[in-house]
Amino acid sequence: MTMGDKEKVQRYGWSEIDKQGTFKMMKVADLQVDHLYQRNERPVGVTNITRHFSWSYFGALSVRIRDDGRAFVTDGQQRLSAAKNRGIEEVPCIVFGGGTVKNEALDFAGINTGRAGVRAADRFKAAAIGEKEPELTISRWLEENGFAVSDHSGGSSVSFPIHLLRTWKIDERSCRRALLAQRELNEPLRDVMNGAVHGGIWWLYRRGVDVLDHKDKIVNRGGSATIHGVARSMTTEIGVAARRDDPVMAAAILRIINHGRRNKIRVSSEI
Repeated sequence: MTMGDKEKVQRYGWSEIDKQGTFKMMKVADLQVDHLYQRNERPVGVTNITRHFSWSYFGALSVRIRDDGRAFVTDGQQRLSAAKNRGIEEVPCIVFGGGTVKNEALDFAGINTGRAGVRAADRFKAAAIGEKEPELTISRWLEENGFAVSDHSGGSSVSFPIHLLRTWKIDERSCRRALLAQRELNEPLRDVMNGAVHGGIWWLYRRGVDVLDHKDKIVNRGGSATIHGVARSMTTEIGVAARRDDPVMAAAILRIINHGRRNKIRVSSEI
């Protein structure tokens, strides 16, 4: 690294470039996939790659070698499966040492950040397994409190990791309280966790409104479905496209809470 490059790293907060991998043709039979951090294959994707297999599309698989000599694919498991389907014995790979579950998971998360087709939940899980922060801390807290990041909606399934990361980074305490409060509000109506509602509750907790103090009113008015309905009507009233950002959802929740109250709860938009 030149002196100019070092200055740029310091000035812009860039990470330092690590050691390049080595190109190598590897036997398909020697390559493994660790599903502790890897997402499940999409059969349709494998079928399409198999049907239209081309070396110019294939590129090279990213591989880590562990201390015991085993080789694990960190990027390209569907291409690997397609190669197996076509009876191909060797495939091009970029090979790196230092293979551990942590390093491989970080590779998977880094390679797939911003890439279409890889779900946010899969990237979050891989980052947590790779001990990246704050994903690791969030994942541990979720598990301790009966939550799980998942692609599927459910009573304790958090299917909005991008929203979760944002609210946690800005105000961790309010994020935790919002998750617990939403689950408690959901239980009587068997509602599912929702990212937009989470943002609204989080926004209110940041401003000193304890949403659970008004649990009965929110539940009796219909819970999450009513919150979304009120948000839609509010954006229509002011003549803008429907939005689900934090202040809008918070205002919808407040409208439900304030319904029939003589002393309305009012909050500032500032922190």
